Amino acid sequence: MAYDNLLKLQIPVPIMKKKIVIISNENKTTDKLIRLLDEFEIIIGEKHDSADMHLEVKDDNRVALIKNGKEDLVNLNCKFFNLDNKYYKNGVRIERRDTVAVILRNSTGEIMCLNWNNEKKWKSFVSGGVENGDIVQSAIDEIREETGYVNVKFVREINCETRDRFYAPHKNVNRYLINRAVIFDLVDEEKNDIEEIEIEKHVPIWIKGSEILNFLTVENHKFLFREYLGEKQEYDNISILINEMI
Repeated sequence: MAYDNLLKLQIPVPIMKKKIVIISNENKTTDKLIRLLDEFEIIIGEKHDSADMHLEVKDDNRVALIKNGKEDLVNLNCKFFNLDNKYYKNGVRIERRDTVAVILRNSTGEIMCLNWNNEKKWKSFVSGGVENGDIVQSAIDEIREETGYVNVKFVREINCETRDRFYAPHKNVNRYLINRAVIFDLVDEEKNDIEEIEIEKHVPIWIKGSEILNFLTVENHKFLFREYLGEKQEYDNISILINEMI
C-alpha cells in the first residue's frame, strides 16, 4: 500500500551530472570553458580520482581532454561536421587523422587549390596528414608533393579547427578528421615535377581569392577559409565532443 502511494507521488529521480575537472592554468582564463560545459559538474583544481574526465587548458587556446590516460587536444574555436556515423561506409575501417589545410597564396592574390579526380569530385585546398605533430613541415611537404612548388614562406596558423566524419574513397577508409589550417606565401616559381600518382588523384589550380568560396566543395575547408577572411562564425560547444568521449 505504502509502495503504491510512493509510485503515485512520482518523485523525480535526481540526475547526476558527470564530473569534469578543469586543471587550472595561470596564463589562460577558464571562464569560456566553464560556460560551455554547464551540463557537467565542474571542479577547478588538480586531478581528481572521482572525475569522469580531466581538462587541461593550454596556452595556445587548446584544451587537452584526458580520459583513461588518453589525451585529445581540441581548439576552443571548433566546428563539427557530419558527426553522425551515417557518413561512414559500412564494413570499412575507421581511421583517425590529424590533417592540415594549406592556404597558399601567390603574388597576384590567387590561392592554390586541388581539382580531384575521385568519384566525389572534391575541390579543396592542398591538404594532408600532420606527421610527428609538426604542422608547418607537414604543410611544406604537401605543397611540394601536390603542386611541385619548392620555395614557400610560412605566415601563420589559423586559430580554429574542424572535425569531420566521412568516407575517403581515394584511400578506402572511413575517417575521423581533425583539420587545422595554415597560411603560406609563394616565394618564387621554382618547381619540381609532380609524381604521376599525384596527378592521377588531383590537378593543382590557382583560383582568385574572390572565387574561392564558390570553387570549394569541401565544407570544412570553406569554414576555415571564412575564418581566414575574418568572418564571424558560430563555433560548436565542445561538450559535444566530451559527451562522445564519456
